[in-house]
Amino acid sequence: MNSLYREEILDHYQHPHHYGELENFTHEIKGYNRSCGDEIIWQLRIEQGQIIDLRFQARGCVLSIAGASMLSEKLKGRFWREWPQIKEEWEKEHRGRFNPARERCWFLASRTLDKLKLDHAQN
Repeated sequence: MNSLYREEILDHYQHPHHYGELENFTHEIKGYNRSCGDEIIWQLRIEQGQIIDLRFQARGCVLSIAGASMLSEKLKGRFWREWPQIKEEWEKEHRGRFNPARERCWFLASRTLDKLKLDHAQN
């Protein structure tokens, strides 16, 4: 892992983007990494299929918090139907940068978002 990437991760850990509670959220999803105990809660406000706003709360290591922060930047304003493509690009960009145990921490945010199911009216 190069030093610039390390610095970006550390910055997102120390100053996470979209961190905290969201008022008037329409969806809440919780995730847990059994191997290390990291936890994440996503709160999203989705209107007509678009992610209008989002926040996350997390308790965990540098990678789980930084990963959620960096992923949140890619989601705000996007349409939920784009999630499969966003996730594919996200995983391709970051897969192999960490050892397998640490990848579980990094991808906790995206694995948790996979739990979100919208009905066709909301999509």
